[in-house]
Amino acid sequence: MNSKFTQTTPEAVAGITSLSVYRRQLGVSKTTLWRYRRNGWLKCFNVLGKLFVTRESIAEFEAMMRSGKLAKEPHGCAA
Repeated sequence: MNSKFTQTTPEAVAGITSLSVYRRQLGVSKTTLWRYRRNGWLKCFNVLGKLFVTRESIAEFEAMMRSGKLAKEPHGCAA
């Protein structure tokens, strides 16, 4: 039996992406992504201090974006 551990990156695990990679794909700031997490729109999990998202979580979030559930009502001059 080989005593060395097989090293795999988290991205190599099917269905899991690091939050920083997904943030770059979305093209949003760290603050915006933090707000999505705080509001419960994007579900993440922590592995040894690094945040990850699953494909299912991404699909749910993108479905909410497409449906308009995340849109704010117009206010001020736009109302």
